[in-house]
Amino acid sequence: MKRNLFNVTAEMFVTTKLVNNRFSLINDNGQYVDRRVIAGRNVGRKVVGGNKRKANLVLDQGLNCMARKSGVTNCPGTSPAGCFTNLVVGSGTNPTTIASGAITFTQAGTTITASGGFFTAAMAGCIFKYGTGSAGAEYYITVFTNSTTVTVDTSATVGTPEVATVYFVQQVGLQTLFTPTGTKTYQTNAGDCQSTYSGAIVTHKRTFIIPQQAGSYTVNEIGYGSNVVTSNANVVVGRIVIASSDVVGTSNFYLVVLELNVTYSPAAPTAVGDVGTNINTAGNAMMETWLGTNTVASTGLVTSTTNQVLDGSAAATLKFATASYTQNSAIDTIGTPSWTTIVISGTAAATYLAASRGIMQWSFSGSVSTSGQSLHGMGITFASSGFPQFDIKFTTPQTAPTGTFQPISLLQIVYGRILTN
Repeated sequence: MKRNLFNVTAEMFVTTKLVNNRFSLINDNGQYVDRRVIAGRNVGRKVVGGNKRKANLVLDQGLNCMARKSGVTNCPGTSPAGCFTNLVVGSGTNPTTIASGAITFTQAGTTITASGGFFTAAMAGCIFKYGTGSAGAEYYITVFTNSTTVTVDTSATVGTPEVATVYFVQQVGLQTLFTPTGTKTYQTNAGDCQSTYSGAIVTHKRTFIIPQQAGSYTVNEIGYGSNVVTSNANVVVGRIVIASSDVVGTSNFYLVVLELNVTYSPAAPTAVGDVGTNINTAGNAMMETWLGTNTVASTGLVTSTTNQVLDGSAAATLKFATASYTQNSAIDTIGTPSWTTIVISGTAAATYLAASRGIMQWSFSGSVSTSGQSLHGMGITFASSGFPQFDIKFTTPQTAPTGTFQPISLLQIVYGRILTN
């Protein structure tokens, strides 16, 4: 049986600050804290420029990174918390998005036609998104024909002209990388580096400091990635072209705050249909606990233990519940509900689904001797756990065979992003 476990959407936000170094350092680590003027002497920092918090583009490469794709040089597959462990900056101004403005579009089959010149050859591989806001249909541009015509990967009929935005999700690095201004140095004052939870959303946050440079430089673009070898590798999982240039003088540190909002679904028991053969798997699916995911520690490093299954940091075990239990109503942080289980297949490591965009999967095949027990649900967790990290509670309890029980299961997580025109 094959089941999509849940969907994960990611949004990254960037804030930049220029910190003037003509005031006293607060501590020996080169970190600054906001302080008041005491006895006429400023003992803190002065923010002298920067850009306000702004959303930026998580690239296709970024979705694949979170889905544990391996083999991409300087961009190892990792968890969402680990996909932005280092920062690079540059001077390039090539856009990550282009809105159509007054130009509108219609579609017949896989051909999109613009009311005026809009398309360029560089848009092949981009996402074309209709409308305004986040609800419009999204298609990949596969062929550039001319400035008014492209081919997309999905057939549709759009008779009423609509505006649209193109997203350059196929980018893989900064346009013009500065060296040595990449960094894996984090500011670690209270709240600078952390993971926090709200409903179905976990926010991973890091605050980066680029030290003073021998010469001034102008920042127009910022990228981030999972590379742990060198902070200047120009392979990024996300990129932003900031609203106004940051001119960083020789007396300035450059401080960049990255916040990754990751939304998980289903975050409450949600009805799913039967995908089983000789077993009815219809029921309610639920991500039960945040304990299955990595977090950002106050040091800026990724917390990693042996039990974080849901983002692929640890091998998963497939289990079937042999007694009735109650699912959580919301994702918890303590590890519930408790369940009594039979273990089916030992463990399986999550892997990237080849040729996909942002799909990670587990493939389970094993056997166990059973004696007709009632099966109330199934789920994945780490081997010694007494609670599921993700589960499906069956609508109708099933019956294990008397003899050998040998289910074959394929479970997937789909990583996506929110694009807002």
